[in-house]
Amino acid sequence: MPLVHISTRSDKEPAVLEAIANGVHRALVATIGIPDDDRFQIVSTHAENELIFDQHYMGVERRDVVFVQITLVRGRTPGRKKELYRRIAANLAADAGIRPEDVVITLTENDRIDWSVGNGVAQLVEQGESGEPSDRLDSAHAGVDSPPERVRVTADPDWYESAGISLGVRVGNLVFTSGQAPVDGQGRTVGTGDFEAQVRQALANLSTVLVNGGSSLADTIKATVFVTDIRQQDVFTRLRAEYFPDRPHLAETFVEVSSLADPRWMVEIEAIGLVRQA
Repeated sequence: MPLVHISTRSDKEPAVLEAIANGVHRALVATIGIPDDDRFQIVSTHAENELIFDQHYMGVERRDVVFVQITLVRGRTPGRKKELYRRIAANLAADAGIRPEDVVITLTENDRIDWSVGNGVAQLVEQGESGEPSDRLDSAHAGVDSPPERVRVTADPDWYESAGISLGVRVGNLVFTSGQAPVDGQGRTVGTGDFEAQVRQALANLSTVLVNGGSSLADTIKATVFVTDIRQQDVFTRLRAEYFPDRPHLAETFVEVSSLADPRWMVEIEAIGLVRQA
């Protein structure tokens, strides 16, 4: 159940105000998936001096801003939110003649317990957004869109491009890396016969992938380390303390394998990293 507050100048005709409100609602129905009758909007008009904005902020040339503030239950993916912004701007341009540059949108998310739509009752907790019992909705991940987008994590150069696999994949606020081997940017093996040199190269690659995905070594949740000689565990433990100084209790699996993809490789490391929202 979104609550929409639209603020614009008072010189607009009622038909234009109606077109703005309709355009915002149609975008919400199309992208967020709310029912058509789930419509709660406030339209406020103001004198020109009551709407204050920078005309050039972030390279956008604004003249006659329409502010659209939307409060809704949390759980929409970044992709859905971006599509919502695009559709609102497109609808307002087509239906109300509002320049896309003049459409400023903010989303504020909260929880179902933060809503009462009448009678002093928390309906979204007791019934959920669609009117179903909340326990059924919870079991089906109510209020949350289809699974988060999967975004490929790359680097330049991408040392796994020729292998046809991704360096990593970001899903929601997590980055999942492929196993990072002791190779340079062109995929050439580094440190043949030198376990410590290979670990350092693999960790450098791991750091690059995590950072490019919006995470970091410091935000690593779980690491899996594959080695061809379990007797090297003490060396890896020493290097782990160097590369993860703030994570003495990193979740880790340390596994000996008979061989890795290249017989010259002595180590390969994969990880899951947390993306901290700004």
